[in-house]
Amino acid sequence: MEEIWWRQVTNARKFREEIQDEIFDLHSIVIQIPEKLQWYEEMQEMVREELHNRESERLLERIDDSGESMEPGELVLRRYCKEERQADYRPSKTHGQFLAGCPDIVLNTRYIWVSNLSYERYRSWLKFLAEYERSVKSKSKGVFILEVNEAVGALRKERGIHNIVWKDMVGRYDITMFALLLLSEWKKPDIYKQYVAELASALSADNARLCGALSADRLELAENPQQCLEKQCEKLDFPPPPAETSAKAVWEVQLKVLFPITEQFRQQFTGRYGSQIERLLPLQAVYGEVFDEPGTVELGTLKYLCDLGKLAVAGEDLRRLVLFHKTRNTLAHLQTVDYTDVEELLRFAAGGDKN
Repeated sequence: MEEIWWRQVTNARKFREEIQDEIFDLHSIVIQIPEKLQWYEEMQEMVREELHNRESERLLERIDDSGESMEPGELVLRRYCKEERQADYRPSKTHGQFLAGCPDIVLNTRYIWVSNLSYERYRSWLKFLAEYERSVKSKSKGVFILEVNEAVGALRKERGIHNIVWKDMVGRYDITMFALLLLSEWKKPDIYKQYVAELASALSADNARLCGALSADRLELAENPQQCLEKQCEKLDFPPPPAETSAKAVWEVQLKVLFPITEQFRQQFTGRYGSQIERLLPLQAVYGEVFDEPGTVELGTLKYLCDLGKLAVAGEDLRRLVLFHKTRNTLAHLQTVDYTDVEELLRFAAGGDKN
């Protein structure tokens, strides 16, 4: 799944590629990601492999800054300069200025990925990096990737340092596209794939790994979203959302997918029985709305006319009219539709009159 996520989902791929392209062009960057970015290690390894394929001499190394107290410039000096070069350092210059003037140090052959930065350490590293970038005059330089999570808030802008922000590039649309890619080989009509993909996306709360697991359940997810969600959260050791949160997510998906199907049926029904409806015009609905054309009459009014015996319709059309009217009312009252009814709407959308 991680290969599909990082290589085929457009904006996730662009996020990874922008990191690769910026640092390959020797631009130091700050990347901001969610606290738990799914398949994070796999993404890092893809970046490492791509950089190695482009340039075999420069290496990507990681610095885990969690619990670190040493000033960033001193830390870099100690890790990436030989002892004799360290001895040349004098406090009359900042560490950034000094390192920028050293052409023959290990630092200049490295991409350095600094992770687990607190807000305070991010500010310290950014100060050092800004000084270093202002002072360096050669393409023989170290390249830094400062990684922060969303808890640090808005990123500061510094000349020569590019910010790449996950939430500005990747969103719900990408999660849904991921689910659709995973469902592409499912032998079901597209409307089923759309419904399951929308459910997986909405219930996963933008968590790609959970979305993938939910998508893999396919029809089980459509039939019992809450049970399926709880099962996958337990498997993945994720805390399940409150039941009311997931119920709201399911309702929003049904509103998005099913409501247009009821409109599709209404248009088909008014087209089929338009001559009968036209003889009854103008019609006034319960709430005072007046219909002057057959194609504008709503489901509730159509059902009312059938109940009064004013429309002669086929038995199957009447049964569907009752069902689609009930579905529309259920959604309008912020309630979810049972899967038995969902299934019939999806079959109608997939095949129309053939069902």
